[in-house]
Amino acid sequence: MKFIRCVLLGFVLVTSLASAQTDSTERAKMIGLRFSFNGLNLGGGLGGKYWFSSQSAIAAGINTAARSAVSSTSELTLGLFGQYEYHFLPKGQLSPYLAGGINLSYGVKEDTGSSGAKVSRTSFGAGISAIIGAEFFITPAISLAGQQAFGVSYTQSPSVYVPQLTQERWDVGLGSSSLILHVYLGRI
Repeated sequence: MKFIRCVLLGFVLVTSLASAQTDSTERAKMIGLRFSFNGLNLGGGLGGKYWFSSQSAIAAGINTAARSAVSSTSELTLGLFGQYEYHFLPKGQLSPYLAGGINLSYGVKEDTGSSGAKVSRTSFGAGISAIIGAEFFITPAISLAGQQAFGVSYTQSPSVYVPQLTQERWDVGLGSSSLILHVYLGRI
């Protein structure tokens, strides 16, 4: 219980400090932390965001995703991402945006066969995305954003049946849905 109180007090202090250093009408040169939650696949990420002007920003960071199936298959993916955002209503509390993004990923998948033997495979991937989203400023220093990605990705991994062969896959379509918490720390 004491730990939870300390975490809440720390959050209040950080957001109070961030709130005191920003102006709600001008977002240029603001820098902040970005915490993302992606879908129902135990995915999420940590990164940062920087506003070049009141209408354009970049975000970058790392993503993780963990999946486990009833059929004794588990997968862990670690990725790097970057995106450029263009905001249409830069001075309002609600700021819709379009973005373009790139990502790189490395994954490990473990399968347990009927004999009980574990087989591990690694994969590498890269992709580009078109993103639509909206950011809602709760305070000048704290915002919640929701975004949907549409993308093209390429993944390369060893074949399931013949490990000496490489399996390549292209995916096109609906990407991840994300809920993002931003905590802005001030201006640079």
